[in-house]
Amino acid sequence: MDKSNTDNFNIYSNSDKKIWISTTAYRILFVFQALLKKNRNKKELLELISQNNLINKALSNDTIGATIKTLRTAGCVINRPLKENNYKYEIISTPFNLKISDEEFEILLELRNKFYLEADWQDVFFINDLYEKIFSMTKNDLFIQQEKDTRILNDINRNLLYKLTNHNVVGKKIRIKYISPQYGEEELDIVPKKVNFENGKLYLRCFNFKYNVNSIFHIVRIVDIVDFCIDEKFETENHYEVVYELSGSSIFDFEPADYEYVLEKSKGFIKIKAIVDNEFSFIQRLLQFGSDFKIESPDFLKEKILNIIIQVRKRYENDLNG
Repeated sequence: MDKSNTDNFNIYSNSDKKIWISTTAYRILFVFQALLKKNRNKKELLELISQNNLINKALSNDTIGATIKTLRTAGCVINRPLKENNYKYEIISTPFNLKISDEEFEILLELRNKFYLEADWQDVFFINDLYEKIFSMTKNDLFIQQEKDTRILNDINRNLLYKLTNHNVVGKKIRIKYISPQYGEEELDIVPKKVNFENGKLYLRCFNFKYNVNSIFHIVRIVDIVDFCIDEKFETENHYEVVYELSGSSIFDFEPADYEYVLEKSKGFIKIKAIVDNEFSFIQRLLQFGSDFKIESPDFLKEKILNIIIQVRKRYENDLNG
């Protein structure tokens, strides 16, 4: 090797060894790896390169363009950076096949499902995107389809979700198109408050003007935002406090919701205070505890749950007698 020309070669020192590497080739592989992880624009790629200790030198936009052209020549399908994609490069496909066995495939899915248990909804989208890229490289249609079919939150309209969680929208009155299980498609005026991620599904906690109560909507049923009224902020507090006790087996795996606070805890019971802003959802939660819960206050909620239990009992009695 002619070491007199070192424009495209650097010395990489590893312990006592010195290895000559092509910085051009390394840069191409570095950019390829960076784009596999996420979509990036030229500025982001230049910033990553400047932080790398092997190629940390100032480069131009033209250099990035040439690197992308080389990857395309090698067979990578990379989109053009346009306004619609925030001027970011995205690797659509590569000519390189990733070999994964059936056993490795099952392990990867199991690992993803364990990630899901600890992830918030933003992390779920990141994991889904990462797995989509990984399995697209296998060129195995069966793996690709099975991975897609077993994702959670795969039916969520992300653009709509980001609009609902935008700080300019939260707390403001908007009109949504919603597919109700009872009434079909309808338009509702709401004030978005918070997105909850529970049991692998996304729910929007909001104030519902139709019934003048706080409601929880399954986000997948929200079709679109049809109108905004973001000039005025609406104060829609509508909640009350509940104190209840848990006993029996329910105390061993009890985890307080984000609106609950543990007041007292012993070996035999847990006393909890809940700030309830959605009565229907809270009653559903209590009923899941079966006979292990007891409401201390307020009295009106005791009566309401008692009436629910009486109605359920009558329904079963009618079925048995019928």
